[in-house]
Amino acid sequence: MSIEPTPEREQAEAPAFESLDAVVGFTPGPWPEAVEDRRQNVLFDHGAWFGLALPDPAHAGSFAGPYDLRVPGWVGFGGLRFELEGLRPDPASLSLREGPGVLEQSLDYADADGQARARVELRAFFASADELLVAASVRNLGEQPLALRQAWSGRGEGLALEGGAVTWTRAARSTPLRLSVAADAEVKLDAAAGYRAQGPERALDPGAEQRYVVALRSTSGAAPTPLEADAVEARWARNRQRWDTYLRGAWLGRADTPKSERDLAARAVMTLIANWRAPSERVAGSGLFPSWAYDGFHGYWAWDSWKHAVALARFAPELARAQIRVLLDRQREDGMIPDVIYPGPEQDNWRDTKPPLAAWAVAAVVEATGDADFARECLPALLRYHAWWYAQRDHDGDGLCEYGSTDGTRIAAAWESGMDNAVRFDDAAMLAHPEQPGAWSMDRESVDLNAYLVADKRALAQVLRALGQGEHADALTAEAEVLADRVRTEHWDDARGWFRDRRLDGSWAPGWGPEGWTPLWAGLATPEQAQRLRATMLDPEAFATAVPLGTLAASDPNFDPERGYWRGPVWLDQAYFGVAGLRRAGFHDDAEALTQTLLSAPEGLATGGAIRENYHPLTGAGQHARHFSWSAAAVLMLLWDRWEAHSA
Repeated sequence: MSIEPTPEREQAEAPAFESLDAVVGFTPGPWPEAVEDRRQNVLFDHGAWFGLALPDPAHAGSFAGPYDLRVPGWVGFGGLRFELEGLRPDPASLSLREGPGVLEQSLDYADADGQARARVELRAFFASADELLVAASVRNLGEQPLALRQAWSGRGEGLALEGGAVTWTRAARSTPLRLSVAADAEVKLDAAAGYRAQGPERALDPGAEQRYVVALRSTSGAAPTPLEADAVEARWARNRQRWDTYLRGAWLGRADTPKSERDLAARAVMTLIANWRAPSERVAGSGLFPSWAYDGFHGYWAWDSWKHAVALARFAPELARAQIRVLLDRQREDGMIPDVIYPGPEQDNWRDTKPPLAAWAVAAVVEATGDADFARECLPALLRYHAWWYAQRDHDGDGLCEYGSTDGTRIAAAWESGMDNAVRFDDAAMLAHPEQPGAWSMDRESVDLNAYLVADKRALAQVLRALGQGEHADALTAEAEVLADRVRTEHWDDARGWFRDRRLDGSWAPGWGPEGWTPLWAGLATPEQAQRLRATMLDPEAFATAVPLGTLAASDPNFDPERGYWRGPVWLDQAYFGVAGLRRAGFHDDAEALTQTLLSAPEGLATGGAIRENYHPLTGAGQHARHFSWSAAAVLMLLWDRWEAHSA
């Protein structure tokens, strides 16, 4: 399945391809040292399940790969190498770039005396989810004709020859990867599982240029017909137009923002698109993995997906719709949406769901596109999901909900919050719902959950109004105000100056984390409460650390940012909610200062490093998974709020 940019995000003027060429992308990673090495920036696009990466100087003229997500790992561990018979690459001349939707390298090829004889430019890009093209351009730098014989070589696992194409096939992949070269090329395998595809000799005059192309495809059946070099140009133009559309949307059409911020926005878009997976035998619909680089994140998580969709709505709205549909399509009759959809339905996690942000995501798509049909399509599922929380997660029926699980385990209930090992759940007990078999709640009403439900009611009202259902929208708005008043009254700890979880017996639960500023994001704190929240959020002993707004106050005895996961590290989504809450409460200077720190202090974020799952609040070191989708989505939202505030 190929998802192209849709008309509502296209621009009337001609594509500004030069803007793509100027983007400073990711810093290339090292050459893979093992099949499971994840330190590289692999190029994935169009939802592809395979990709390539740039080399280091020692492997100049090569692309690392293929990397196959169905394995997962490097199946072409020796790389895809371009050769010119009689010449060798000069690593000192190597120039590398990973830009939007493309890997590029240029270098000189020298003779035995070290004299540069040819300049080679290599470009890898996707034409579809199943076709990655590598184009080579060779220019004669000398004053004499060159006799050139091009070849592509490498090593890998599961290599075979089928119809003149090199194939990689692993047990985990039912569809092989095929490397197709020119029809007149001679392809050989050696005993050590290497391959070499060599073309005929051609003469190249001084100053003249020769082009070559190979295609790496995921196909079954007969090998595809090899491409001629001229046929690549139309595919390349479509690639550029699509990526130009993405970046125009992500840059909000702005040319007056600092280039460093537009580059950061581009890297966030590149991260999101790299995590996009097309439907396959592994998953039923299009969506984004949290991270391709961590095997445990190869699925579609509900909480992650809502955040992805909010970001995608502005630059890839059709993909945003797909990301939402893939979860709503799996909804149960009772309204529950699973925590995560894995490659096999039997692996889906129905032990819990995730915080109710689905209507927020749909409202973002409707606001960005004006798509009333999509609103109408999603509304019944959103209403069922909203009602499910009150049917299954309100143990005492008082209108304030608790996180819970379907199997009665505390760990699944903590997963439902999204904050798996947060301190506030350490002493939680599980209670069976008195009237709903298979519904269990923790013995505490969580402030963030009920603040999210306020936001959910308001987002549902927004969707209803887009469909002309004002009376129903007004009723939900009134419900939201009643619930907001209860949260600001019953979840406010005046002694601490913080919103907190409350046990069903009325006592305060432990912990001191982002749940306290979620009501600020939801717009339900009083001015006095907002002022006290601000003071704690800006306190260096609490949340104003080197990278601010971590998941536990630095003064808490359980603060452990290296091993704690949700006990100190900075997760950019939660930091975004905090900054957005401060902006909403009128603390614009504070929000601006925090935004600046969040976009500059994390390791590598502003300088071309991979966008990480979370960051150490004291050192800024990137932690856990690389290429993390919701962090990229949060980066975009931080930038957008900043740009829009500057325009106000």
